[in-house]
Amino acid sequence: MAEDGADVFTLVRVEAGAPADAGLGRSLARIPGVVEVHSVAGASDFVVRWRIRNFEEVVGRLHRIRSIRGVATTQTLLSVSRYREGEAP
Repeated sequence: MAEDGADVFTLVRVEAGAPADAGLGRSLARIPGVVEVHSVAGASDFVVRWRIRNFEEVVGRLHRIRSIRGVATTQTLLSVSRYREGEAP
C-alpha cells in the first residue's frame, strides 16, 4: 500500500422499493474517510470512493456502509494502480 493510503471503491445496490435518492447518497458521504459518492445508472445505484491507511479500516468502513437503511448489497474493490490523463506512466 502507498504511504498515503489506498483508494477503495464500493458499489452499493439499494433494496428493492427503497429510494436511491440524495438522502442516501448524503448518508454515505458522511462516513469518515469517504472522498466522494456518485449516483450511477446500471447494476449498482451508488459508487463510493474512500481512502484507507491500512487494511484493518476496511471491515469497519464496510460495516458502516452496510448499516445504512436501504443498502441491500455491496461489492468492494481495492485500487492497486491509478492512471490519469496527462500523467506520465
